[in-house]
Amino acid sequence: MPRLVILLAAGGCTFHVGATGAGDAADAPPGDARDAADGSPGDASPCRAVEVSAMSAHSCARMETGDVWCWGINKRGEVGRPSQTACNGAAPCNPMPEKLALPPATRLGVAEEHSCVITGTGVQCWGGNVQHQFGNGTGVDTAAPIIVTQRAGATQIGGGLSYGCSLHGTAVKCSGDNANGEVGDNSSAQRPTPVTTVPSGVDAIATGYHHVCAIEGGFLYCWGDNGVGEVDSHPGADAKLPRIVMNIATVKTAALGIGHTCVALAAGDLRCWGDNAAGQLGVGDTVPHPDQIATPVLTGIVELSAGANHTCARTPAGSVYCWGERYGSIPVAITLPRPAISIASGSYHDCFALADGSVDCLGWNAYGQLGLGTAFSTVSVTVSQVKLCP
Repeated sequence: MPRLVILLAAGGCTFHVGATGAGDAADAPPGDARDAADGSPGDASPCRAVEVSAMSAHSCARMETGDVWCWGINKRGEVGRPSQTACNGAAPCNPMPEKLALPPATRLGVAEEHSCVITGTGVQCWGGNVQHQFGNGTGVDTAAPIIVTQRAGATQIGGGLSYGCSLHGTAVKCSGDNANGEVGDNSSAQRPTPVTTVPSGVDAIATGYHHVCAIEGGFLYCWGDNGVGEVDSHPGADAKLPRIVMNIATVKTAALGIGHTCVALAAGDLRCWGDNAAGQLGVGDTVPHPDQIATPVLTGIVELSAGANHTCARTPAGSVYCWGERYGSIPVAITLPRPAISIASGSYHDCFALADGSVDCLGWNAYGQLGLGTAFSTVSVTVSQVKLCP
């Protein structure tokens, strides 16, 4: 029986249960002419990406050595350094990726206007903080990474539009904007420092723009904005406390967009619910589904990522499929030069860390979020390699 966790106490990040890696070489797509990244598998290299994270219009990549590179829009300092140039109506941006001044990182957590990493010296965050997304109580933006002592001991971290959450052991703590119940403490009051949302038992968290989910022993608990049924099958009022999502008991990974939720189950099959105006549920139509609906085209999914109105999935072999805005209402295969080992979705772009250590992105690039060193307003429908380690 699931243990319903509700504590009455004063946010394309995605997390999953269990480790994943590159797939079988036999299933890899044809190679291209790019040079192999420095180093070889098993040898830590500053030029081999092992994780990507994205949201809104910026992205970050973590290397084997723990180095972190970020790029894209930078209006609130979300790429962790001063702006390089102006893009798309003079908005500050950094289309050329650069390495941040950080201790080696072990986990990324990119949110809408801020970013965080977990390092050996604790959690460090940068970017927008006026809604107390960091949880350090200052409410001050910063373009340079700072240590957030209030999140010490976190093992996973993420956030959405104006809030942040982290996993501490098996407890979930959230801070920031709470207008839609994103903090999950049965209120709508902004929380400047983290409050405990779920006290124990959680294996992983996933954060969307205005709602959050926690995986606990295969069961799923969600809270926050529920206007279109993204939390559960009762759309309307916000869920200001964690609610168990019924009829689901083997969740391994989850991804949350603006108004939709998708999960992969232990067997690898996929279920989604919520808003579907752009086909982000992947079931071949564009009508909302507040009740869980299976996406029959895909099986064997080990990782999910969600943008504003689209979703992507990775198989054990490193194949990637996306659906929703820009892709259509049925999953389509993304042509990659190597198998993917990590995937991430921004609002209108997607990035993939590949088995050779490179990172490829596609989608909208008005703020340099594809990491090509330039910005353009057209949408790229094919992947291009991010300019890491020049």
